[in-house]
Amino acid sequence: MEVSEVDSNEQAAGSRERMSRGAKGLLFAAVAIQLFHLGLHLMVHLPMVRSYAVQAIAAAMTAAVCYYKSRQESQYRRLWVQLTMAFVIWTVAQVFWAIAASKPGVTDLSFSDMLWLVYAFPMLRVTMYVPNATRRDLAGWFDAAQAYIFFSILIALFFPAPGIISQAISDDVQGLAMLLALVLRYCTTAPGRDRVFFRNLTIYMAVYVAFCILYYAAISHGFAFGSIAELCWTIPFTLFSVLALCTDLSNRGDETEWSYRSTKAQTSYLQGISALGLAIMSMMAAAVLAYHKPVLGGVALAVTFLMFSARMIAREWQLDSLHSRVNHSALHDPLTSVANRTLLQAEITRRLARPAAKAESTAVLFLGLDRFRTLNDCLGHAFGDLLLQRVAVILCESVRKQDLVARYGGDEFVILLDAANACEAAEFGEHILAVLRVPQYLEGRLLHVTASIGLVSGRHDASAGAMLQDAHFAMHHAKKSGRDRVEAFEAEMVRVPRYKLGLETDLRAALEAHEIEVFYQPIFAVDGGEVRGFEALARWTHEKRGSVSPADFIPVAEDTGMILELGAQVMRKACQQCHDWNTRFGTAYTMNVNVSACQFASSNVMELVVSVLQETGLDPRSLKLEVTESVLLTGHSSLQETLARAQKLGIQICLDDFGTGYSSLSYLLSYPFDVVKIDQSFVRHLDKDARKANVVRMLVDLAMNLNKQLVAEGVERPEEIACLRKFGCELMQGFLPSKPLAADVATAFLEAHLDRERKPSLVVEEA
Repeated sequence: MEVSEVDSNEQAAGSRERMSRGAKGLLFAAVAIQLFHLGLHLMVHLPMVRSYAVQAIAAAMTAAVCYYKSRQESQYRRLWVQLTMAFVIWTVAQVFWAIAASKPGVTDLSFSDMLWLVYAFPMLRVTMYVPNATRRDLAGWFDAAQAYIFFSILIALFFPAPGIISQAISDDVQGLAMLLALVLRYCTTAPGRDRVFFRNLTIYMAVYVAFCILYYAAISHGFAFGSIAELCWTIPFTLFSVLALCTDLSNRGDETEWSYRSTKAQTSYLQGISALGLAIMSMMAAAVLAYHKPVLGGVALAVTFLMFSARMIAREWQLDSLHSRVNHSALHDPLTSVANRTLLQAEITRRLARPAAKAESTAVLFLGLDRFRTLNDCLGHAFGDLLLQRVAVILCESVRKQDLVARYGGDEFVILLDAANACEAAEFGEHILAVLRVPQYLEGRLLHVTASIGLVSGRHDASAGAMLQDAHFAMHHAKKSGRDRVEAFEAEMVRVPRYKLGLETDLRAALEAHEIEVFYQPIFAVDGGEVRGFEALARWTHEKRGSVSPADFIPVAEDTGMILELGAQVMRKACQQCHDWNTRFGTAYTMNVNVSACQFASSNVMELVVSVLQETGLDPRSLKLEVTESVLLTGHSSLQETLARAQKLGIQICLDDFGTGYSSLSYLLSYPFDVVKIDQSFVRHLDKDARKANVVRMLVDLAMNLNKQLVAEGVERPEEIACLRKFGCELMQGFLPSKPLAADVATAFLEAHLDRERKPSLVVEEA
């Protein structure tokens, strides 16, 4: 099977190679004929019958090229066959002309003249080609019919005896009419390979008309038949042969390339001029015919005028249809065919502009599908599109005529209700949810679809944007409240999001200005009360908001990714302060710095730590990284490796808020923690709650057995310290021993604390 495929590929490649050799052979022959004709007139004085023969050969050569292209380009086979017929007719006319001219005394050349006029009809068939169209080009059909009528009138003018017009005029007018017809087709063809085909044909006809006019002008000024003017008949055929052979339209992959190569200039003016010119030529020919044959000419003139009028009406109808489709596309969603956001906002604005009573009867239901992202990811985007289309149909069938269904974006739809108060809108929302709950069969799958709806009623002073925003907030509140429900908008719903949005902007500015301060909460020994270290805590004082709680700005920093910069600034300031204290006081205090899950998700967390230690000069053994259970729950594959790398540097790892998570006990065995901090919820009122006392006693024993330090957080009462001392807890921190302190206050606190520690030793020395 593989061998046969290889053979077929080799045969296809060989076929393409043979086609290429055939095209090169035809191209060489066409150019050779043209050069032979040129040499014949420049170097050899022979009777004109030789020139006639070369002209016939050149036309036959072009017919052969068209036949060759019909075999190679199946998409354009019909067009190339019609062109072959046209050039064959021209060749036959030239042969009869040469035979008749070679016989002395023969003057009746009407058969050849008729063939030269008939040669245009296969060309007209080419201009009626409508490429890749789902509907016929009615105006283009009228243009082609106009050309057919013109050539029919031209034959009627040329063949009566004696003829009304001469052969020269008929040839010139024929070529000009054909050029106009091809320009019309070129202008109405979409950019791509089709336009390239008609471009080449239009170039040929333009050159043919130009040399036809040049030839007869030369003859009228007394040039002999043996003059160089005879070259005018072979040059257009050679040019078209070269264009046809050098343009490969068989490769479908080139369609986009041709589209980019197409001209960007507008062609509507050229199309109008060509159509008008063709109509004027037809009417003038009909008028000349009417002068000599009133009945036939009058009929021709009337038909020509009616045809041009019909063409103008058809073009106007096409433009109106195009504008309607464009307007519909601009105001409707392409996937579901319901209104889009632009039309929705315009309609809301229009209804709110009505008198107050009617404006207040407008309601907006903002609907978001539940779990749509999961369905889209699991079943594919194509299936998701089908589901959106089904939901759009269900919504359109459920609303009234005066209501509007729009797709807002993604899986979100908006229903605009008219003449409905808040209660009626809520009831309608419940009805929509009930309809959506009905199981849907889609692509052989049974789906249970639910949605969350946010509801807002209109106000006379409201705007479309405000109503949609409020309804959107209500929809998200419905999702957070459990989904598959209707929630009416309340002002409280937007207070927190707007507060967080403003907080995000201000926090970003504060980080850029390095306005985030670091406070230090001392960590004391339970026995003796000595300061053993500090925990660095971020604090932010805003010029307008005042003191902003870390519970407010830390989540915002984590959601927006600013926690990386915030954590880096806090770590750098804390490490520098710890190094300064240890250097100044000759101590070995440690500094606890919190590291969030977002920081651990970053690949360069340890690079940051190492860089900060090098910048500040702090001993790695003086740094403790505090990790919460949220970091462990992320399941980062590199977490354990990162912690192990930190321990190799001498950095200690601290498990914060121990006892509050789902698997905290297993974490003690899975990760290399040096310090465990008991959450303040276990320490508070420890002396009054026997259950808490038992838990803390057990945790202290567990930490001792695992050879880990234990820190009790949130100590606020002396009784709690007594219990911790009784249980054997080593370290503590909380508001009772010391609140978090600014850097200068903490420095003064340390000076006083160290002075108190040294006084007993001085007293002993004096004694």
